[in-house]
Amino acid sequence: MARSTTKNRRRAAEKQAAEALKARAEYLRHRKAMVHRRNLLLTLGPILALVVAWLGYGFFREAYWEPRQPVARVEGQAITASDYGKRVQYARRQMLGNLSNILGMISASDSSFITEYANTQRTNLPQTTLDQMIDEVLIRKEAERRDLTVTDEEVAERIRKDLIETLEGPSATAEEGEEGAAEGVATQDDAAEPVDAAADEAAADPDAEPTAAIETSDEEIERAFDRLIQPMLVEAGMTRADYEKLIRAQLYSEKLSEALGEEVPATAKQVEADYLLFSTDQDAEAALAVLADGASWDEAVARFEEPAEADASDGVETDAGDASAAADTTEGEAAATADAQPTEEPTLAPTDEPTATATRAATMTAAATASSAGAVTETASTETAPDATAAPDGDGAAGDAEGAEAAASDEPVYAVEVGERRWYTADALVERLALTQADADAVLLLTQGETSQGLTGSRGTYILLVNAVEADRALEDADLQALKDGALEKWLSGQRTAMSGEISRFPLTGLVPAEEAWFTAPYEQLVGGVSSQVPLQLPTVAPAVDITIPPAGADGAVDPGSAPPAGDAPVDEDGG
Repeated sequence: MARSTTKNRRRAAEKQAAEALKARAEYLRHRKAMVHRRNLLLTLGPILALVVAWLGYGFFREAYWEPRQPVARVEGQAITASDYGKRVQYARRQMLGNLSNILGMISASDSSFITEYANTQRTNLPQTTLDQMIDEVLIRKEAERRDLTVTDEEVAERIRKDLIETLEGPSATAEEGEEGAAEGVATQDDAAEPVDAAADEAAADPDAEPTAAIETSDEEIERAFDRLIQPMLVEAGMTRADYEKLIRAQLYSEKLSEALGEEVPATAKQVEADYLLFSTDQDAEAALAVLADGASWDEAVARFEEPAEADASDGVETDAGDASAAADTTEGEAAATADAQPTEEPTLAPTDEPTATATRAATMTAAATASSAGAVTETASTETAPDATAAPDGDGAAGDAEGAEAAASDEPVYAVEVGERRWYTADALVERLALTQADADAVLLLTQGETSQGLTGSRGTYILLVNAVEADRALEDADLQALKDGALEKWLSGQRTAMSGEISRFPLTGLVPAEEAWFTAPYEQLVGGVSSQVPLQLPTVAPAVDITIPPAGADGAVDPGSAPPAGDAPVDEDGG
């Protein structure tokens, strides 16, 4: 009994020991797995964290940081890369439209010009777009300082007006064309009556809205916007709010331009001046030397004004007129003979045009002979050779060369242009004569009767005589309007210089949007197709007679047998 109990206890102890070993082994395996998992997490965790951080940074940079990164800062206001990228794409779309319009106005022979122009515009477009956006900020801030505002209603009205002009312009033109074709015999005065009536109504009621604006509903305007403008905005990545912002900037520019134009004074210092224009500085110096020697301005003008050339074609035209008169007389006599003898079949009288041609040729030959004879006589009179015998060929060639050099050195100097007396402001001198601002200011410092030095302009060298000076003379209407029109650009030029310290530009690397297929494909089609542009097909009228040029013989002479008979092809009086 005791023995059996001991055996059971031993088995129980062994069983407990086995279970303990099993539990320990399970514990060790679990512990090993936990260590392995921890090591795996310690290894892959940082990698996963780096990947997530990199993706998050990329999303943050593309969706938030880059669009808000400034490309320029003007008086503390940033121009963001997002707005800049949209404007670049919009400018590219506008560029395609401009190129298409230009191609419709030029011929195929101007292909090199349009190619160079298009490539220059394409290259400079990112920078010019940024310059325009900087100018818009300067204009907006100046407008705010002047209490100039643009309301949402004005923006909506400008968009509406632009769309109405786009919709009504072509349709009105088409309707006028249909009415003209239906009437057939409508006169110009009749066609102008509706326009005059509309103008009278507008003058009678200046506050009245245009008829087109009343007839066009808001729904039609929205449909026109979706059809004409929205596709362009989608290509540029712009919204309607972005487009309205663009229109707002345009209205601010117009209002500031008008305000600056009102500040332009109606009077300015002016000089009344004549001028002589020479092609080179050396010719101008010769005129200044004559004036310095005591010659008056009128004497200098008479000296350097190119004499009017005699019309060498007067005699030719007279002979041609006589020949034409003779031809008319011959035709009249032939007609009279035909009327007097109706029973006889009229015969074709030979034309007198060959006679007229021969007369012209003889006249021109005689003139050339006389001119040559005069030249020979003049040369012979100026020679001082001891004998009348001809010199050897070598001496003769040397003498001809010396004579040519002497003739070239004695060649008279003439002014390219003698300017009419008129009043000039400094801006007018810069605009009309293309003088530098410094030279224009120097001219206005001259007193009455003084002559300027040689001043270089776009067409050559000018010499001006000041006849009168007025410190406060009223501007001409054209000059005043030109100053008003250029007031905004002049202000911008000065503002860019004055605010250079407040304008910061940042590198555009990586911020200029890539050219997409909607731009590159039409651009290559427009520019690449210039050289292969089909010439304009102009309507032609079939000639009444055969004017085919007869074939030439082997030696280049015209085959007499193939020439048309006399009288078939008329010869014009110009010898064509």
